[in-house]
Amino acid sequence: MINTLSKRLRSREISLLLFMVIAGLVVTLINPVFLHLDNIINILYAASFIGIICLAEMLVMLDGGVDISVGAIVACCAVALSALIQKLGWSPWLAAPICLVVGLALGAFNGVLVAQLRLPAIIATLATLRVYRGFTELGLGAGNIQPPLNAMPFLTATIGPFPISIFIFLGLAVILAVFLSRTRLGRQIYAVGGNEQAATMLGVNVKRVHLAVYALCGLLCAVAAFVLLTRVSYVDRRVALGTEFLAIAAIVMGGISMYGGRGKVLGAVLGVILLFAIYNALILVNVSGMWQNAVTGAVIIMAVVMDAFRGEKRHG
Repeated sequence: MINTLSKRLRSREISLLLFMVIAGLVVTLINPVFLHLDNIINILYAASFIGIICLAEMLVMLDGGVDISVGAIVACCAVALSALIQKLGWSPWLAAPICLVVGLALGAFNGVLVAQLRLPAIIATLATLRVYRGFTELGLGAGNIQPPLNAMPFLTATIGPFPISIFIFLGLAVILAVFLSRTRLGRQIYAVGGNEQAATMLGVNVKRVHLAVYALCGLLCAVAAFVLLTRVSYVDRRVALGTEFLAIAAIVMGGISMYGGRGKVLGAVLGVILLFAIYNALILVNVSGMWQNAVTGAVIIMAVVMDAFRGEKRHG
């Protein structure tokens, strides 16, 4: 029993929780607003959009890859949904499934490049990032598009004081946790990410796993596009720009290994909440805007160094 408790206390998720509690108490001593319900809701709301992208990126990293194009896929889906409703007058009930199909197809194309053509994931998705950004600009034309919030009021709904996007994020996290732990494909993702050659010898269809992972990543990015449209007053060529790097930073902070095959959904959820809690705390303690990115970057570097050290111990 003591050994089990000791093992749990050493886990990345428990460490994150303890750090968040201690840091939260310290910040609260400086500014009591930090632990007010309204502020906690603000942190969760801010984290929910990037959080869905984190779940998408997490799948790819567990598979042993990385997807730099997730932000561009979100942008493509946001433009597709907005254009179909606002420009072409489609029903939201028809446009929404099309948006999901667009995300699935763009993710699957990344999967073909990685699984079938054997391109390195970072090279393949860096290339498709430019391609998908080009699609976004083609869809926008010379201007921008208003998000179709009037046609899709459920996107701005609340349950009590909590915006619906928080429940979408947490609901997807629960579904993904069950998928990864209870399904055959979920266990194969960990196996392929941990040791692709060993997984192949055990009879795992590695190409099929890669293709499924990137397709699911694209599908989750499409869902993130729905949430994004509640945050912007218009959709332009810069929409969702840089979100891929925030997502990667958050999930590495949450213990998802850059080496693949290791990490939990709970860690990814805590990582993105911690990232936005840090942003929020720095504002509340009146840290200059010049230092906010520096402090956040330093925390991320520490997380990456810790992951690299753990990876060396694992593979050494």
